Formats: sequence, C-alpha cells, structure tokens
Amino acid sequence: MLLHVGGAPLQLDPRWVSTGRPAARDWMGGGEKIRSKDMAVLHQGPETFISVMVMDGVFEQHPELRGASVELGAGWVPSMLTRLDWVVRSWSKVEDVGGLIDQSSDDLYLFSSDYPHVEGGKDHIGRFESSLGERPADVRDNFYAENFLRIFPDARVH
Repeated sequence: MLLHVGGAPLQLDPRWVSTGRPAARDWMGGGEKIRSKDMAVLHQGPETFISVMVMDGVFEQHPELRGASVELGAGWVPSMLTRLDWVVRSWSKVEDVGGLIDQSSDDLYLFSSDYPHVEGGKDHIGRFESSLGERPADVRDNFYAENFLRIFPDARVH
C-alpha cells in the first residue's frame, strides 16, 4: 500500500480558513497550495486508514503486507501509536488518569463514572483512586470536583 499527499483533497474546507484576514501563501509559493492549516491535518486520512487496519487485525492476517506513507510528514506517527495503545487500555478498563495528569496538568481532567454503562466498570472509583496513587489532596479535589465546577459553576451547591 502507498499513502501519498495527493490521496485526498489538499486543502481544508474554505470555511476553516475564512478568518477575515488575507489568504496565507503556501510555503512553496504556488503549485499544490498547501498552507499551514492544511499541513496540520494532512495526515488525518492516512492516520485513520492505518489505525483502522491495525484495529481490524489486517497486519496480523497479512504479515507480508508492506506500505509507506509519503510526503505526509512523520510527526503524527508516535502520537498515533500512543493513541492506539490508549484505545487498547481504555477498552481494557484501565484508564491511567494519574499518568495523564503527570503528562499534562491536573486541571484538565474530571471524574466520570459512566454509570450505568458497562465501560464504566464495576469499581470506577477504586480504579481512579488506584490511578491517582499518592498524589496530593488538591490534585484529587480538582479531579473529583473542582474541574467540573469550573466548567459548570451553576452546579455548585449553595
């Protein structure tokens, strides 16, 4: 298989670039007219294609299958692999909220049980507590209440 920059439309829908400012020049000054916003999302089609093939087990079913992704950059590959690992962990009922907080910020995540859905698990609080480990009380407060209340201030009990 070969995934190449010309395999999908090169430019975003014009509504995404309608900012009221003059149109940005592409980095080559003409030709394919790839602009910065196009470059930011150019990999999405190939990333989707490869991700679906991985999740459908195509590479296990066809171990001799080879492919290349050409002129689409490569910076998206590590994040795709991380996301695929995350999908496996999520569907395995193991969400490492503590690890996510360590990689970013404790003001980005909030508690959700997804009750009564099966993906919420039987012991969602226990799972979150295990994931949060020995993190301080303010991190726990943000996760269990404050981040939600920052987004939905009217939910605060008076």
